[in-house]
Amino acid sequence: MSLPQLKELKEEHFSEACEKVQLAYKVGEQLGERFSSYSNLLLTDMTELLHLGREALINYHLAPDESIKSKLKLLNILQLTMNQLKDESCDFLELKQYSKWKCNSARVSFVYSMSNQDDYSYKSYSNFIESNKIDKVANLLICLIDQAIDELDYEIHILERRIKRSMSLTKIKDKLSRV
Repeated sequence: MSLPQLKELKEEHFSEACEKVQLAYKVGEQLGERFSSYSNLLLTDMTELLHLGREALINYHLAPDESIKSKLKLLNILQLTMNQLKDESCDFLELKQYSKWKCNSARVSFVYSMSNQDDYSYKSYSNFIESNKIDKVANLLICLIDQAIDELDYEIHILERRIKRSMSLTKIKDKLSRV
């Protein structure tokens, strides 16, 4: 694979991560609206998480490509908001004594198969969200968050490798300059 193809693949992969994060935020927003009838605290927490995550996503896109460390920090913030959003959804299910979907269930497989479609977007899930109870929407959100976290993990790994490589090159250059 050529270097331009590899760069294009990385950019495409990150755009998928962004899409999944944005989709999780959109579903989280819908779930937050439904939470309001259950708990204002849950709604407040979810709204704050969504705001912080969206702010980090915007700042990531605005950061110059050279500022790898800044981008890494923003990706870590995105990942943190995803984890917190997942925790809020799991806490809600536990609090209301709803069951959480098993990892190998048909429902989880359905969510993962939806994300592999060419026209994957919020519309793919909107009918499911509108026609199902809050516990199913919370489980859907957990699945979407897991996908987004996997994508973010990959991006974080790539940036960490780039930082390590640049640090190694700097050390080598320093040693060569001393010789």
